[in-house]
Amino acid sequence: MNGKGYVYAIENNGKVKIGSTINPKSRLRNIQTQGGFISANIYLSNQLYAYQDLEILIHKNLGDFRDIGEWFNVDFDSACKEIEDGYKQLKSSDQEAKKKEIALSAGSAIAMIAEKLIAEGNSRNAAIVQMSQASWTSEAMDFVLSKPQGAIDIILGVLFMCPTVTIIDGDDAYIAFPYGFQITTVDEIKRTHDKLEIAQDCGCEVEDVPDWDEYSADITGVD
Repeated sequence: MNGKGYVYAIENNGKVKIGSTINPKSRLRNIQTQGGFISANIYLSNQLYAYQDLEILIHKNLGDFRDIGEWFNVDFDSACKEIEDGYKQLKSSDQEAKKKEIALSAGSAIAMIAEKLIAEGNSRNAAIVQMSQASWTSEAMDFVLSKPQGAIDIILGVLFMCPTVTIIDGDDAYIAFPYGFQITTVDEIKRTHDKLEIAQDCGCEVEDVPDWDEYSADITGVD
């Protein structure tokens, strides 16, 4: 993580967008400008280093109410309370440091196990190990494991590089990410992949934002 950031909630037409940013003033202005609305309900968390962890936690807790992307069918007050409660869980710097240390150690060990399984020719179990480590949902894991071995190998190769993988199968696309699984289309991903918005969200330069298909696994026609 690069410094401290925030988790925000912004309401529009009965839906709430929940995201994270290091520059809330600019981010919230851009959301309203691009969406063509002015929101009367905006909430901003206290600043913390683990702002991206907090965003992931809230998205997980509200997963049943996800509409599309970062938009949720949940009332504004409930969204704010989820963020407040999540902040209380993550605000301790000691807990954060301990969590990072454990995650790094566990991640390294699991990666070694997966590599060993691949070396032994057991890439299916290696995929299960890596998907579990990436906190993929059972829906995402079942989807991957329903595919031919060649397709699983392609997906696993991308998963080793990034916990979020865009799986392409013809015109259809499936995005597997920590605590979520989204079914969409290639055209829709291309249409909504806004590098400027992503850069402002992450606090990085536009040129540092990967192309929409940089971490994609194209399994079209793979047996």
